[in-house]
Amino acid sequence: MSKFLTTNQITAEIETIIIDAEERLVLVSPYIKISELFIERLRTATEKDIEIIIIYGKKDLSESEEEKLSEFSTINFFYCENLHAKCYFNESRMVITSMNLYEYSMLNNREMGVLITKQDDYNVYSEAVKESESIIENSLEDRFNIKKPNFFSIVFSIFKFIFKIFKSIFKFIFSIINYFTRRRE
Repeated sequence: MSKFLTTNQITAEIETIIIDAEERLVLVSPYIKISELFIERLRTATEKDIEIIIIYGKKDLSESEEEKLSEFSTINFFYCENLHAKCYFNESRMVITSMNLYEYSMLNNREMGVLITKQDDYNVYSEAVKESESIIENSLEDRFNIKKPNFFSIVFSIFKFIFKIFKSIFKFIFSIINYFTRRRE
């Protein structure tokens, strides 16, 4: 039987979903700014070799958030432009809620949600998983819109690096020449 959740209960249930995941964890939220507690829980989950998928819908992640999440090379990130759903589940439990996976929401907003278990609400759980799969299939695999280097950007970076080396070498040579020129005088 499903259970109504308030803000603090939602946060606790999402944490439980992450902790109890054995094979798969899916986090669907347009906005993401994950709390340090959830980051720690995700680290533990990655160590257990669990398939983790995060679907988000807003490209305005802060640099610090991108940096924090980039450590998770085993998490599959998907971008869905028109995402508004918020759903968090593992292979046995699911929370459908108004709350984004956003630390501010967890601490400051009044949120509502529903806990669904596969055992008690199999049909609802299965339909929500199917919808999440559809969202994944229609999303772009993404790493926070970080531009993947193309051939020209790689070549340009190499030339910039070589230029800096030559510039340093020439500065060094000119400083030596300058030193000996002054000594002669």
